[in-house]
Amino acid sequence: MVCNNCGSTIPDDSVFCQKCGNTIIKNDVGKTNAIGRKNVIITCICLVIIALLVGLNVFQFIVNKDKLTEFETLKETNTSLEDENDELNSTIANLQAELEKCEADASSYDDLINTIKYSTLGYASNNFHTDESILLVNKNDKNYTFNLTAYWSDGGNVSIDYDSFGPAAYVDFAQNSWNESTKMIVEPMHSGMTVVTFSNDVNRQTFDVIIIVE
Repeated sequence: MVCNNCGSTIPDDSVFCQKCGNTIIKNDVGKTNAIGRKNVIITCICLVIIALLVGLNVFQFIVNKDKLTEFETLKETNTSLEDENDELNSTIANLQAELEKCEADASSYDDLINTIKYSTLGYASNNFHTDESILLVNKNDKNYTFNLTAYWSDGGNVSIDYDSFGPAAYVDFAQNSWNESTKMIVEPMHSGMTVVTFSNDVNRQTFDVIIIVE
């Protein structure tokens, strides 16, 4: 062993140097080495922890990025489904409207069939009838007319009745009085069918005229 003070060689179990009297501290080197190893271990642990934290952050970033991408995809899919749902609702509404129209048309046709089956169309007698019994009129046509023949030896009055409160078309006399016949003016109101009943105050004769407005 060597004295740290004078450099003399002394026995390993010496407590002090026999040459210069310097006290020998045997544990200095061990303590220094121990402190160095401790610092290395702490440094390694810190590096490992930092590496773990960095790796965890990178992992979380990748996971969150994937989740964000998945969320955006789901959001786009949801928007697309909402658009498709709106389109389907619009289609359903249109189909319901068409169905209601078809049901209304079917009801009108049933009324037409019943009227034709059970009524006298356009004719009651030679002196009380019209030249048309079923009229097909465009709703924009304001000049449609047909002829009414109505005369009696002692004169008489003709009355008009409709099968509904809001008929598809009204009819009016072109003249207030006539000898044998007069024109009847058709005034379309809306699409549909109307049955107009003609009667008189001379006898009980009546007949119907069907007006279909397109």
